[in-house]
Amino acid sequence: MEHGKLTEWNWLPLYPDGINMGRYTDIGAFTLLNGKGGIFIGDGVQIGPYCSILSYNTIGGERIDKVIICTGAEIGAYCLILPGARIGKGALIKAYSIVSGCVSDGGVVEAYGRA
Repeated sequence: MEHGKLTEWNWLPLYPDGINMGRYTDIGAFTLLNGKGGIFIGDGVQIGPYCSILSYNTIGGERIDKVIICTGAEIGAYCLILPGARIGKGALIKAYSIVSGCVSDGGVVEAYGRA
């Protein structure tokens, strides 16, 4: 991965040294991964297209914090994952959702919902 350059699968890493991915992870096209504060993605995670996973954000004041997406989690298209988010093992984040806090193991965040 190179900073600011689309991968061969058309997702965009920023600060790729801060991004750690497990095995069998599937990331959809045009997903943004900002690893400045650290992103950990466990094994078997599925992330839909057009998502933004931000460990660094300046909207509403600067925030930098690790994002953790545990094994087997599924994230639908167009989701926004904000700094400090933790998505538990096997959790389901439905399309168009925003996650700024913790989602329990096996938890579900409904479309247009916020955790």
